[in-house]
Amino acid sequence: MRAAILAGGEGKRLRPLTKLVPKPLLPVGDRPILQLIIEQLRRDGFYDIHIATGYRGEMIESYFGDGSDFKVNIRYSREEQPLGTAGPLRLIENLGGEPILVINGDILTEASLAEIYRSHQNRNPALTVCTVSHSVKIQYGILQSTGDGIAGIVEKPELQYDIFAGIAVLSPEAIDCIPHGQPYQMTDVIEDLCNNGSEVIAYPIHEFWIDIGRPEQYEEANNLLAAA
Repeated sequence: MRAAILAGGEGKRLRPLTKLVPKPLLPVGDRPILQLIIEQLRRDGFYDIHIATGYRGEMIESYFGDGSDFKVNIRYSREEQPLGTAGPLRLIENLGGEPILVINGDILTEASLAEIYRSHQNRNPALTVCTVSHSVKIQYGILQSTGDGIAGIVEKPELQYDIFAGIAVLSPEAIDCIPHGQPYQMTDVIEDLCNNGSEVIAYPIHEFWIDIGRPEQYEEANNLLAAA
């Protein structure tokens, strides 16, 4: 099983913490976020790991080296310009042939990455997209309209949506739709495959999941690890 970690973003929403340090090297507890992800991948049977870097990528490469200290094999690519959440995958050498699990470098979850990968192998779609349920609290009463009439009102409803969890498994068909050297998002991959009639399936994550992209989420992750 192969995995790629997208670790090239500037982490602008976490400034000034990321002014000198790339977001994947910010500590959660006593270890960098990226180290926690690598350790989880290793526990789940992923030993061949590619890290796509960009902003301050030399610091990431210096910290992790070839991965031997972490009992994995790590290779790197570095984007010279921002390529989005899918474009960096085109920089990986010898990518073809087998599916690859892709995870953003700011995601922590207790979901089994091995189970996600095996589920993809069993179904063999073009793309497996991990999802989490996200609730949005509306601070107003929502009117139920029928033309110019009002049929009722729902007071401050809480709406549930499935959002992309920053984890996916791509078959060669999905990789092939990513252009070379151009900014391209994982949402573009999903849309293109759906428009082409390719099979895209959802893998719901019910376990703990957090995206450490904002200060309050980063603080929450640290508090949860301290309480564990």
